[in-house]
Amino acid sequence: MRKFLIVTALILCSVLSLGNTMVQDKEERLKAIEEEMNLLKKRMETLENIKMKIDMEDPLGSMTASEERPKIGLVLSGGGAKGAAHIGVLKVLKEHNVPIDYITGTSIGSIVGALYASGYSIEEMEEIVLTLDWNGLFKDDPRREYQSLEEKVELEKYFLSLEIDENYNLKFPKGVLRGEAMYLTLKELLWRAEGIEDFDDLPIPYRAIATDLQTGKATSISEGDLALAAFKSMAIPTALDPVRDGENFYVDGGLARNLPVQDVIEMGADIVIAVDIAADNVEITEDSNIIEVINRMSTYKGMENTEYQKKLADILIVPDVKSHPTVDFSNLDGLILEGEVAARKMEYALSKLSYPEEIRDRSGLPQDRKVVINNIVLENANIFTEQQANFLKPKGEEENGELSKDDLTLWMERIYALNYVDRIFYRIEDDTIYLDVNENNAAQLRAGLNYNSDTGVTLGLLGYISNFGGTQTNTAVSIEASEYPSIAFKRFASYSFGGLKLLGVGQIGIDYNPLHIYDKDDKVSELESRSISASLSLGTVFWEKYVVGIGLEYKDVKNSYREGDRSFNPLLSHEDYFSPNIFMLFDNRNKAYFPTRGVYGITSAFTGNSPDGDKVDYRGGLYEVEGYIPATEKLTLRIASSGGKISGDSIPGQEYFKLGGLRNNVTKKYYAFYGMNTMREYADEFVMASGSLQYRVKENLYLIGRYNAVTYTSNIIDTRSERDLGDDFVYGYGGGIGWDTLIGPMEFIITNDVNSSDYIINAFLGYEF
Repeated sequence: MRKFLIVTALILCSVLSLGNTMVQDKEERLKAIEEEMNLLKKRMETLENIKMKIDMEDPLGSMTASEERPKIGLVLSGGGAKGAAHIGVLKVLKEHNVPIDYITGTSIGSIVGALYASGYSIEEMEEIVLTLDWNGLFKDDPRREYQSLEEKVELEKYFLSLEIDENYNLKFPKGVLRGEAMYLTLKELLWRAEGIEDFDDLPIPYRAIATDLQTGKATSISEGDLALAAFKSMAIPTALDPVRDGENFYVDGGLARNLPVQDVIEMGADIVIAVDIAADNVEITEDSNIIEVINRMSTYKGMENTEYQKKLADILIVPDVKSHPTVDFSNLDGLILEGEVAARKMEYALSKLSYPEEIRDRSGLPQDRKVVINNIVLENANIFTEQQANFLKPKGEEENGELSKDDLTLWMERIYALNYVDRIFYRIEDDTIYLDVNENNAAQLRAGLNYNSDTGVTLGLLGYISNFGGTQTNTAVSIEASEYPSIAFKRFASYSFGGLKLLGVGQIGIDYNPLHIYDKDDKVSELESRSISASLSLGTVFWEKYVVGIGLEYKDVKNSYREGDRSFNPLLSHEDYFSPNIFMLFDNRNKAYFPTRGVYGITSAFTGNSPDGDKVDYRGGLYEVEGYIPATEKLTLRIASSGGKISGDSIPGQEYFKLGGLRNNVTKKYYAFYGMNTMREYADEFVMASGSLQYRVKENLYLIGRYNAVTYTSNIIDTRSERDLGDDFVYGYGGGIGWDTLIGPMEFIITNDVNSSDYIINAFLGYEF
């Protein structure tokens, strides 16, 4: 069998390779050789120029005072978090009054170099390195408060997103992150250099080194948007999407030239000080993994080039940081110190480069200037319009509309929150802003996961297609695979003008849901509720935070026993009915789960009647409101209340309010209560209040504590004792941990049990579908 598979594979490879087989004539072969010889000639010319320049220099050891001092170039290598060591080196250079005439940098070296070249003092740079939220730079999601309500309601339930092209093939991303947060942070940091197109016009002439992905060669960037140049230089392959500029794509310069000494020589440097912080290459062993193998393959050229570049430097400083992880941004002050220690080992050479009278003021660029934007020019935009750009533009100063760097960041964040915008770059020339919009209108396939210790595991799938024009339409097919499956087809249509948006949603589907029956703390029965439904909702959306609307839903519902005690007849039914409703929703939370600020609120009034008017007859209303108040940087106070009432001559069992569990689901009328399992109690009227504390221990890890109280009427199941609203209160409390994981929010909570002296262990992972 094994031989058969090998032979089959060889035949397939042979057949597949025939399409690339070709016969080349003599002229084509000679032409290819001539092209390669021309490339080698250019390479030889470059090397000869560098050789001549070095040959004309005085050796560092024999330097004497002269009328014209040598031009000094500084080279900063890439190395991720280890780049903090560059700051330590700069401190020592400043102590010795070493003037820097040219700077080149790769990856993190390009960022440090850009800051220094644009006029930052070393003290300012050290403060930036030590206080910057480095982890925040790796957050790729748009700010939630600027996203559309459709996305908040429909799309944030899924952790995995793949694209589908026009031929219905899956498109995998070019990188894990798009890096918009990194780019906008660079724009803020380098704001003082905004408008400078030629990097030779900076206080210190500067070059950023990136790798051209089309050719694999190093590219020295000498003009354009300074922040974008640094961003290109640090776009780590697979981690960040390549940066597109015209027809070219750029990635981290470390792949081709991590220590760009020859570039600073070509700029005019006579003496080169190079700082190498890159880690040593990983040796491949029997225990190596696929990541290490890929990393080794991708850095062959860069490592070989680095050894060559080291030999061109006059002074080579190598801080002892090579073992520090590239993305570990802890102990940055220790890394800065290592840079100082390494530079001091070269003090005997640096002292020969001391020119106190040549140290010039680099702080000439304005730091907090404001701009007036009168013109907007869109580049590469097919969907995004100038009208949208103007609408999303912040107001700026009341007198003259001047915009600060924070206003510009806010503007870009609003644009980036549009679901078809992958990236947004900008540059400003006089009173004109140029917006380079990277759009993506591909269909999406999304996946999410849900685990509830009371109801089991659910896998959610969503297919999502958007169409743009005068009216934007989104079509979605959602599938939930679990013990209780569902499938739904949804159609969204919206039309925007000013701060308002008209929104229509149509949906048809079938879903199955459990109805649990408890006797105090014991689950004694489980029913299955099957619902076939069709609905239409119309609403007005205000600034993507408020929506007011009306809806009409038709349901055909059948409740039947699945397991356990079969004596709970009030919940058994099979009926069809119409349910009109009016609703209002407000949501400005900064996150859907574990938010630290904002308010969420929903209220609705509804009725239900069967077509003949006899079988179903009910009416009611509900509300839910949650407020999140940041008490300190890490501590958040949550105050919440919810309630509802349903009454009528004939109420279907699934329409009652279900109390218990960790999460609310207003659509299914689930209301969380610490102290009860999900669906522990069914209520026709209730009022609930709770107070919670949420403490962030580490990034995305929280401690949670909650106390809640509820009063309700429960006259649905005959075996239960009757309760009256306001006369009987139930109290619950609990605590545990919350973790915002890659596959969704996780909660592990231990609570009291309101019906016994025992406790309840609750676990929830993922999103509510």
